Amino acid sequence: MTDEPVTFGIPIPLINGTVITDLEALSLAVCDPNGVPVPHQYRTLSRWFGPRHDQTKSLKWVQLTFLADVPPNSTAVYRLSGGWRPAGQLQIQSQTDRFVISTQPGTSFSIHKQTTSLFEEVTIANQAVVSAPGGGIRMTSFTGANVTATPTSTYIQEGGSVRAVVVQKGLLSNGLRYTIRYHFHSGRDDVAVDFRLENHGVYGQFQGAPSAHKYFDHCHLWLPVEGAGAEVTTPNGVHSLSSGSFEVNQDFQWGANTTNVLGSFFYEERENSSVLASGDRHSGAIDLSGTNGGLTVAVDRFWENFPKAYRVSGDELEIGLWPEWGNGPEYRGQYATLNSSTPIDPLALDNYRFEGGRWKTHRVMFSFHDGVHSPTRVGEIAELTNRPIMGRAPGWWTAQTAATGTLFATKRTWNEVGLDRMERQFRMIWDDTAADTQGSGLGQIGFRRFRQRGGTYGGRQFYGWANYGDIVWGGGYGGLHYDWPLNVMLNWVRGGSYEFFDIARDMCLHRRDYDQNHSKDPAEVWRGCQFYEKGWWHGNYMAGYTSHNWVHGVLLHYALTGDEASYEAALESQDYLLRISPGNWSGYWGSRILGWSVSNLVDLYNYLGETAALVEAKAGVDNFLQLEQVYGGNGYVSNPGANNQAIPWMHAICFKAFAKYAYASSDMTYLPMMQRMRNWLRTCVHLTTSTAQAQMGMPYITNVYHPANGTTPEWHEGSNAHHGLYIGETMAISTMIWRDVQDLDCAWLLYEFQARFHQKGPGQSCDFDDPTDYSVVAMRMMQYPNSESKIMGGMLGTLPTYMGMRAWLNGTLYQQN
Repeated sequence: MTDEPVTFGIPIPLINGTVITDLEALSLAVCDPNGVPVPHQYRTLSRWFGPRHDQTKSLKWVQLTFLADVPPNSTAVYRLSGGWRPAGQLQIQSQTDRFVISTQPGTSFSIHKQTTSLFEEVTIANQAVVSAPGGGIRMTSFTGANVTATPTSTYIQEGGSVRAVVVQKGLLSNGLRYTIRYHFHSGRDDVAVDFRLENHGVYGQFQGAPSAHKYFDHCHLWLPVEGAGAEVTTPNGVHSLSSGSFEVNQDFQWGANTTNVLGSFFYEERENSSVLASGDRHSGAIDLSGTNGGLTVAVDRFWENFPKAYRVSGDELEIGLWPEWGNGPEYRGQYATLNSSTPIDPLALDNYRFEGGRWKTHRVMFSFHDGVHSPTRVGEIAELTNRPIMGRAPGWWTAQTAATGTLFATKRTWNEVGLDRMERQFRMIWDDTAADTQGSGLGQIGFRRFRQRGGTYGGRQFYGWANYGDIVWGGGYGGLHYDWPLNVMLNWVRGGSYEFFDIARDMCLHRRDYDQNHSKDPAEVWRGCQFYEKGWWHGNYMAGYTSHNWVHGVLLHYALTGDEASYEAALESQDYLLRISPGNWSGYWGSRILGWSVSNLVDLYNYLGETAALVEAKAGVDNFLQLEQVYGGNGYVSNPGANNQAIPWMHAICFKAFAKYAYASSDMTYLPMMQRMRNWLRTCVHLTTSTAQAQMGMPYITNVYHPANGTTPEWHEGSNAHHGLYIGETMAISTMIWRDVQDLDCAWLLYEFQARFHQKGPGQSCDFDDPTDYSVVAMRMMQYPNSESKIMGGMLGTLPTYMGMRAWLNGTLYQQN
């Protein structure tokens, strides 16, 4: 790849006594592997102790864009070092009715300000490939009426000599909205376009507000190409058109084997009724060439987001993001399952159901060219669209800056059984060969194969425009509960394979778009919250609530990519949490309600810098302290609505949140309370008697704690094994605060059991000396079938803290890898 654009975020450390407001002021330049400065530009994403627009605050995350040369299947190392910054070729003109972006001499793109024409004009090598009035959006409502698009604003989001981003927001006549982001780069003939469909109405259903769902028959983007219509090119070959009409249709239909999801995809390339090519999964790219050049279009995650289509008619290329022959999701009601006999929403049988509060973004690459593109080149553009190059700062550097606000150790070989198995738990997410082989012909099932086989028992749909990026479990679509986007993306940060980023970005986009209530209506009390983790239609089981809301993954995605849509979603989430303050928690229904609220608010402050978020986080910690004193000052808060019981694992979530608050605010006044919490949580860890050398029963954690109340002694009710992850995380953090060997021993024991025997239940015999007794490392679990995403989410979310503590102990926390 030559001069391939790459954009990513780099963290800048906080240096005592020095305020760094501008990297250029430090004469820092991006230099290629030979030390030669290359054209590049910076954009501020985040600042220490303040919002990104406060230029008095020091830089924290900076977006970096440059053009990279990368050998095939390889990595290129660029460096920030002293030097000058060469300028790129990109220029922007703001005219009365349009923006004109020139990326190099002879190449320009016009974006109209008052109409949605997609590209008003495109000139490549001084030849007009697209002429006014350009293309646009084609959409019909469920009644067959044409839907019109009216821009409400068109502006430059980012401008420079290397990269420019133009944004157009608008209103559709059926009440839906749209945002289009155009990404231009110096010297390039291609433009990445993010098209986001939005429903700002209420989701409704739960709290009295009527649902504002919208239904439509299809939604296409379209663009004409000068002098086109004679032939099209796909990776399957060049097709001469006798009628000037051509289609690519990608769909899915369950086959007999519901554990082979990939085998149920199918596509056809056709001219009228003649099938020219067919297969299972189309590359998602097509080229239409004309007299002055041509256009190759590729849709990112084309088949994964089925149904999808392309249509060529005359000189027009249509991109069927929601093609007219598709429909769904086929909603069956609040409590119905996917296979329920409950009648389907009738409008969803022939139309698309786009619910209140949802977003959905498609990335479309428009690669204009002079001359012609061969089938090989069309396939390459599809591959580059689906697997773009990505950059990052070294893991040790990011860890040392503390800019993520979370503790982690860089990826490494630990030379310890438990820790190396933990690394394999991470690797198994992208590499099926890292999973252990399971019997009955199951083989090795990492996350990718788990998705491809339709879950543990098959038949679960992980694909489709409304599903892709989410995880299905026994309660429906989980909305990536326990912050899977963070858990996977953090392993890219740690120094892991590109494949972590490849999977995590899909999760981040689903969480950002479809798993958050984007309603703008004040009638929707929970607007800005994540959808609940249960329900076969992505959170339709009950309204979103603070107990099931995670935002750190969205924030990290913003910091690592500069994605402005993730920034917008994070602001909505922050608004929700400021309205539903943890300072108002009454003690009912579990302390995780308060704990995750405080944690999210601290994360929001860490990345967005709004003081209000830290103030509300403190209100939550103060609230817990007051309630803890009401219940005797013993380190826990009882639930007054459930016989005054306390849930240990939820208190562990609070402990971590309070530690994050103390670190972010430098407020250590709550350490005595946290010490009481730690002391109580230790009493909720129960070990079994050793039966032989190196053999013990799996430790269990108290499920519910009932404090003594006069005549009734304290009572530890129930047992759970995997909750040891959360208690162990408390002990790992405590080790770093108080350096108490009992904390270290407890953390070590709980995590060593989890690393080896995470699929065993409380009290089951565990032989540390017998590897054949260890639980299999796999996404498909035997002990917790249909709860894989919850159990694995808990593991992936807590392991970095323990591993970070261990690296801190041996002085290798910032080990270079």
